Amino acid sequence: MGEAQTDAILRGGLKIDGYQPSGGTPTTVNVIEQMCVPFMREHLATPAFEKVLDQIVREFDQVADEVNPLCQNKRPGQFLKDPRVAELMGPVVAPFVDTFCGKQRSFASSGMPAPLKQLLVSIDKEIIRWFEQAGSGKPGDLYQARRNALVNFLSTRSIMPIWNEQINTRFAHPERYQKMSAFLNSYIAHAIDDFIKDVLIAQPDQSIEQRGYIETLAGRRTLRTKGSMRQLDMPASSLILDKGKSLTSMGGGTPSLALSPRTRGSSTDKVRDAEKLSKKKAMERKAERAQLIDQIALKSAIDRIDHAFFLHLKESIVNGSARGFDNFKRDPISSCIQRAKDWYALPVNAKIAKTSTPATVVGNLDVIREAFPVDMATTFKRMQLDLPSNPFDADSSSDDKEDDLQASQSVISGTAPSTTMPATTATNSAGLNTNPTTKTTTTTTTTTTSSARDSQSPGSQ
Repeated sequence: MGEAQTDAILRGGLKIDGYQPSGGTPTTVNVIEQMCVPFMREHLATPAFEKVLDQIVREFDQVADEVNPLCQNKRPGQFLKDPRVAELMGPVVAPFVDTFCGKQRSFASSGMPAPLKQLLVSIDKEIIRWFEQAGSGKPGDLYQARRNALVNFLSTRSIMPIWNEQINTRFAHPERYQKMSAFLNSYIAHAIDDFIKDVLIAQPDQSIEQRGYIETLAGRRTLRTKGSMRQLDMPASSLILDKGKSLTSMGGGTPSLALSPRTRGSSTDKVRDAEKLSKKKAMERKAERAQLIDQIALKSAIDRIDHAFFLHLKESIVNGSARGFDNFKRDPISSCIQRAKDWYALPVNAKIAKTSTPATVVGNLDVIREAFPVDMATTFKRMQLDLPSNPFDADSSSDDKEDDLQASQSVISGTAPSTTMPATTATNSAGLNTNPTTKTTTTTTTTTTSSARDSQSPGSQ
């Protein structure tokens, strides 16, 4: 399946061929028109979600006169990149995020109706099953297919079509809210990846390896949705597609190519050895990057000041490109500071951005600049970063491999070493501020530089 097909999955039409009702003849079912639209109306066209829309509109009315001109002649994908637009739209998007992604930004805390949660899990299950038959076999490709399926489905098939229809019928000047709707769609497509990863992790019908890959991307090994699937009462069989039926279109690609099962022969020893070596090197690269971020966090205490930013920083570095990491090593502290500024400029972080936390994070990073000088080539050797044992060594048993895999992934699990930084102290030995309510006591005069060339986290579009 090509990249364009993966990007467009579940954004276009969707049909089932060979569907046979009880006592009827085989027929073709338009899933979107005959199933999806009525389903969404039943569960989302409700007074409760109308109240959420009303709250969003009230917030937008307060900033519309400034936002609409700023968004003029811009594509929706550019709205989030405009710092002023992002700042103004923070309170506007908050009711949507709090409702659909939950206060904890997790699948378990989401306010989506239970049947819609079941549908998302079932869609994800079918993507996994389809990929095992017809996909490339690469974990990254599977993640992109799963992620894009849910993002495209939520942005084009869930609440936004209903809200757009209500805006056109309930409000006197619906054109006033066109940019607002476009911003919400763009936000779903680009800014809720942490929530989407939590949905993917919650999938009960996936292998340990598949779940572990997503947990690694999310920078954690703790399942936030643990136990929540029992509440969803997931059926044993698929809600979407039974065996013997086929999807004739998933949007943006040739169906026969996308769905033809691929004959998989047994791999040769050379191929298996090459795969092991590739996985080993990939793990070593991730571990090296993760330990560098942990060292920065250990010295600056940013993981204790704002753990959400620490996880974001770690994920973006660990899963970035090789070129991006090379750029990062040239001036790691300046890069971290720039990433912090970008993080607190996001609409979802509008509330914390008004506190002293951003300044404390930036100040603490600036204080440790001398410990991580420009050009990290010699610093890596001086730090003597020890890599974890590799789970793909040929002499390991299957049980040992699984244990080692969990151990290696815990290196990038989102928790920096904390043995030398007791939580009871307000400052560390270097004079760093670990309390975001107070100012840092030490600053430097080194000028920070932009790291816009640095890598972005996977899944960003």
